[in-house]
This record gives sequence, C-alpha cells and structure tokens, in this order.
Amino acid sequence: MSECTLQVIGALKDISLAVAGIVTACVAIAGLKNWNRELKGKAQFEVARNLIRATYDLRDKLNMARSPAIFSNEYPSEYSHFDQDPKVQASAEEFVYQARMKPVLSSLREYQTSALEAEALWGKDIKEKCTAFESCIGMFRNAVSSYIKNTASRGEYFNGREALQKTTEERLWDSLDESNEFTKEINRKISDLENLTRPHLAK
Repeated sequence: MSECTLQVIGALKDISLAVAGIVTACVAIAGLKNWNRELKGKAQFEVARNLIRATYDLRDKLNMARSPAIFSNEYPSEYSHFDQDPKVQASAEEFVYQARMKPVLSSLREYQTSALEAEALWGKDIKEKCTAFESCIGMFRNAVSSYIKNTASRGEYFNGREALQKTTEERLWDSLDESNEFTKEINRKISDLENLTRPHLAK
C-alpha cells in the first residue's frame, strides 16, 4: 500500500471521527434541550396544581365560614341567648367569626405562597387573577365587621343603609340556591384562575 493511500485512509479516519463527534454533540444538545423542556413543563405543572389545590381549599374554608347556621357550641361557653345586652351579643358573634376565620387565614397563607410561585412563572396576568380571588376574603371580613357593628347598635348601624345591609348579608352568608351574588362573584374569580392554570395541568 502506497504512502499516498495511507494518507488518504488516515484523513478519512480523522473526518469520520470528527463527524462522529459532531453527531454526538448534536444528540447531546438535543437531549439537553428536551430535558430542560421536560423540567420546565414539570415545574409549571406542579405550580399550577399547587395553585388550584390552594384555591379550592380556600374556597371551601370560606364557604364553611359563610354558613348561615351558627351552632350553640360555637358561642363562648358563658354566653346565654337570653342575654339582651347588644354588646354581649356582638361580642359573642365576634367570637364565633374569629374562630371561623382561623382555618380561612391558614388556608390563605398557603394560597398566597402558591400565588407567588405562579407569578414567578407566568407574571402579571396570574397575579391579577390571584389577587382578585384573595380580595373576596377581605370582603367577607368587612361584612363580618359591619354585621357585628349592627348587632352592637341594636340595628341602628344599618338603619337607612339598606344597600349596605343587603351587601353585608350576601357576603356574610351563603345560600342553598344559586341566587347569592357574592357566591357568584367568588365562582367567577375561581373560573378565571382555572382558565389560566388548566393548560399547564393538561401537559
């Protein structure tokens, strides 16, 4: 075999090794991109799932707090329903709703954590929807405050303020039918969150 032939064979071998190296690098890069894509998709799925779970849990805790039925064991042990002092009655009602708010606030903290994670991934739109739903908790707390003020004043607080009374009662108590406007508002805001998170849950 001539020297020229040996040189050609050597060159072809070098080219083959170079091509093999390029192919290996391309495969590695493609694999890395797929791996990164899978990681990102998994992260988005987890964040979406955590957010929707926290949303539903907060909704359920708020629904329980809004139950119009107040049982005797929810009142302070020393409270008597025969006591006609409006301040005593107001204090007893405040006791009831403070207890009802504890699981709501605990759930709210989890929700806020999930909302921050979602904002980090998806930005302004999801933040606005999360804040909109969270505002329902503030509306409920304001309704509780107005209701207790009315009890303490023997009904004078709502006197001549029928619109405030109607809004307070709708926010304070849920209804068995679907006529409650505040419940409808809560469900609309949850639906907005579902629409933004559902595509990430389908991946």
